[in-house]
Amino acid sequence: MLKGGFPEIIEEKSLDKIQKYLRTNIDKIIFQDIPKVFDIKEPALLIEILKITAAQSGTILEYECIGKSLKTTRQSISNYMLYLQESFLIRKMMNYTQSTLFSARKAKKFTIQDHGITNMLLEKHEEAFFEQESGKIMENIIVNMLQPTYFWHQNYAVDIVLKTDNITPIEIKYRTDPTDIKGLRKFMELYGIKKGIVISKTLLKQTTSEHG
Repeated sequence: MLKGGFPEIIEEKSLDKIQKYLRTNIDKIIFQDIPKVFDIKEPALLIEILKITAAQSGTILEYECIGKSLKTTRQSISNYMLYLQESFLIRKMMNYTQSTLFSARKAKKFTIQDHGITNMLLEKHEEAFFEQESGKIMENIIVNMLQPTYFWHQNYAVDIVLKTDNITPIEIKYRTDPTDIKGLRKFMELYGIKKGIVISKTLLKQTTSEHG
């Protein structure tokens, strides 16, 4: 939860050395690798966008709002977000609808591809294990493991919607006994889904609702 998943630093004990390693690699990608491929006028903006994405991981991000805060255009933010995706630094999730085209036009979430980078960007150390922080990190880890394309937000919300042969909504509640799963139930009722998953901290059980 602190180190992230880079194999080169698995055995390293010093968090300072880990974060220095990650910073060096991110700087190389931002200031050397990306400008070789894309026409980047302000590579330093990429770092600021990464920090905003890390701080607001798992929440809906609006290009226009980011543009205003960084004093640049919505189109520039859209382009830079694409460059970060192409560099495997961030992952985009779209708001699920039954229309792929409509989903692409709706609100989007972004997560950092490795939570060790998130901790480095936000200078997180042992506080990453605090309840609120650990929940965010665990959601980041699970999103990167499952590599979903969709989430769902429509008055209520679902963290992940997996679309394979079936539609599977997944809610991440890093608590011992999660009870607030109204979003999951609403999604299942709306789309006629029979199975949903809640990922908890320790609880393992299977229940059937009155709706089947």
